[in-house]
Amino acid sequence: MNLIINGFHKTQYFPVISYITDRLKPSKCHVIFETNKVPLDVEAKYYACAVLSHEFSYDTPEDELLPVGEDLLQELSDCEGVVLKMMERDEIRGEWSYNKRKSVYLKHLRYWNHVIETDDIGLFISSNIPHVVYDYIIYSLCIRKGIQTIFFYQFQPGLSFFMQNWKDPTPGIVKLFEWQCARENLNLSNRMELEWQTYVVNTENKKPFYMMNAAPNLLNEGGFNKIALLTRVIRVILLKPWRLIGLLFDFQRKLQNYLSLFQRIIDRKRIMRIENFYRNHCSDPVPNEKYIYLPLHLQPEMSTSPMAGVFIDQVLIAEMLNAYLPENCYIYIKEHPNQDLKYRDESFYRTLVSLKSVKIISRDYDTFKLIQGCAAVATCTGTAGWEALLKGKIVLLFGYTFYQDAPGVFKIRSAKDCDDAIYRLFNTPNPVAVDRIKPFLKALEEYAFFGNIDPDYMLDGETDQQSNVDGICKSIDKLLTLRHS
Repeated sequence: MNLIINGFHKTQYFPVISYITDRLKPSKCHVIFETNKVPLDVEAKYYACAVLSHEFSYDTPEDELLPVGEDLLQELSDCEGVVLKMMERDEIRGEWSYNKRKSVYLKHLRYWNHVIETDDIGLFISSNIPHVVYDYIIYSLCIRKGIQTIFFYQFQPGLSFFMQNWKDPTPGIVKLFEWQCARENLNLSNRMELEWQTYVVNTENKKPFYMMNAAPNLLNEGGFNKIALLTRVIRVILLKPWRLIGLLFDFQRKLQNYLSLFQRIIDRKRIMRIENFYRNHCSDPVPNEKYIYLPLHLQPEMSTSPMAGVFIDQVLIAEMLNAYLPENCYIYIKEHPNQDLKYRDESFYRTLVSLKSVKIISRDYDTFKLIQGCAAVATCTGTAGWEALLKGKIVLLFGYTFYQDAPGVFKIRSAKDCDDAIYRLFNTPNPVAVDRIKPFLKALEEYAFFGNIDPDYMLDGETDQQSNVDGICKSIDKLLTLRHS
């Protein structure tokens, strides 16, 4: 059995890759890296992720690759739709035609299908949920061919989850939760106890750390701030040096646009027009008004692509809620504070404000106040849903995430699901009982790794690197054991 390993990029995570190869003893590994190649004692083929993401090139001549037929393309039609949408990360001004995106998709698909078929691949392991085109194609091929996949999801500092399928990240948790409910004197792990104390006991309104020092978006500033740009570049070099490769490719690809003053003026005017449209349609929350709170996700990001499924278009959520809400109940929609408006379009907001139940709320308004006053929170996979759940609020969940089977969460996949959830919400009030939250937190511990798979989440003094690596390896062991049990 041979392997495809994606991620674990920083040198502090290299022992994880070595552990995997030492444990499974493959003949060959395909390793996707960012900056440095991890030395291995087995035959290894290395791929720079920046090359895969920006140049879409492989060193194997295309006429040596296995062909793909109608059967494979049809079976992966869902994958194709998701991947073409993911490519919007590189498509800001309509630069990518459908034909170009389709060509890139087929190039990745053909190469990795060839690798999986000819190199006896038996495991695909990634340090993150696949979400950057090439890795999602690898994942989809493995699922189709019955090949085990393992990956992680970083939720908060010191709290990550390991899984084999992002649509079912916590299999068996419902039975485990019921068993925990029957127990007395539950003792949570230190990390889960922190969640319990922060949001349930102390009812603290704690902003996620990544919301506290958001990097400025230079395109949205009134002028071109050289100091801000220099500070940002230095920060990237010091904290995230592996991203320099991606920045260089990105710089090369868009150099002409950034040098064009005319294009910059057009970009600036477009963003200002979108921002003004949003601000001009903002309303203040009305005391004692019934509403569902819909905080928009930052896009493009993994939390919606792929984790939101078809609801990556958040307008669909608003339209569905609007169709079933009773009279005198509203949808409070608030844009993500860090959303880069170059990835939005005026028509997006125009559609939202056209819905009779929708009220647009200022991006600066306190999200915790909106959670506190709402009848429910609607979200794809967001942190707001988790915070609402721990504060005893109902959650209407339109995507796939680790808390999707928690008490008080309505999973919305269809119009009927939404209709039923809205009816139950307003006709059979069912607040989340606090005494059921703790058993769910305890059940979640079976799927959690109390450490950081993403170095950006590593806080000072939280955990040492060796303990972190040991935790990752233990999580991988658990999933490998489940596979063969």
